[in-house]
Amino acid sequence: FQTKESKFVFALSVISFYMNFVAVLMDTCMNIQNIERAMEDVRLAFPIASGICIHLFMRLRREAVERLLLLTEPFTWEGMPTRDPNTGYLTMAAWIPRINTYAQKIAVLLFVLHCIYVIFRFLSSEDRLLQFNSWYPFETSTTPQYELVNATQFVGSIMCFFSFIAFISLYATLVCIACSQLEKLRANLVDIKQRQNTSEQDSGAESDQKEEELHTSQDVFRHMQEQLNDCIRHHQNTLEFMRALEATLNPILLAHFLLLEGGMCFTAFSAVTTSGLVLQLGQILVVYVAFVIQLYTYGWFGTELTRQAESVCDAAWGSDWVGTPGSFQKCLSF
Repeated sequence: FQTKESKFVFALSVISFYMNFVAVLMDTCMNIQNIERAMEDVRLAFPIASGICIHLFMRLRREAVERLLLLTEPFTWEGMPTRDPNTGYLTMAAWIPRINTYAQKIAVLLFVLHCIYVIFRFLSSEDRLLQFNSWYPFETSTTPQYELVNATQFVGSIMCFFSFIAFISLYATLVCIACSQLEKLRANLVDIKQRQNTSEQDSGAESDQKEEELHTSQDVFRHMQEQLNDCIRHHQNTLEFMRALEATLNPILLAHFLLLEGGMCFTAFSAVTTSGLVLQLGQILVVYVAFVIQLYTYGWFGTELTRQAESVCDAAWGSDWVGTPGSFQKCLSF
């Protein structure tokens, strides 16, 4: 995440993203009667459009994303359990460092697959084909236009892949941070007990009667109320972060979700209309799987956030509240 995009990167984005996107749309219009070629163009237009949406979002909503990142500074998740004691699955806190590792591996995999596709596309044809079908108002089969256009298309493809991975990784990390705080909150709620911590009693095992009288029921309830107050503050900070997360990412998630759904439909239809070339079918499979993985990531992490938020009430119910003063029970219920 860069706080300010350089002019060079912006110019490269305009040439590689926006101009190539227009070129693909123009080629679709020019070959609208050829259903196979038109569908080949459309299945490429949807990923490029998704990359453009992410790029525009990060430029127009940069300050909102920065504020969202600042809200994560009070949160900590180091030292939390990496496995759920009940299910044995990874906790959301354990997912945070893993997301970056998986993102790097997926980025390398997509880069290698794209390079293989480009090499086979050039080797399988005697004509000077571009990396993907596009229309330009100048001749692209001659030097140096051919090399320059191919270079911009290659850079645009890589920027598109990395935009997907970077944004989805950012989304998953922010959701995991929120979930980790909810996990931490649940643990703190269950930890509220109507007895003193044994670690506090070990040093006073041989103390006199006066020290034992300090641990009256009122002291215990006051200590429980302090623990609950800390949980309430933590819960409010987490909810504030969750509201900011939804308000910031809502527009781009809607746009990206619709583009992914439309891309899956047209990619599946493109598989039906293709002439059966292995290279084209391979590209279709990679594009479709990429769409599915992105949708699954959004859905799984979003569902996990909802589940974690709703389970806070179960943790409150499971705390040691029976027999506590009414004021404590009202705070816990609220």
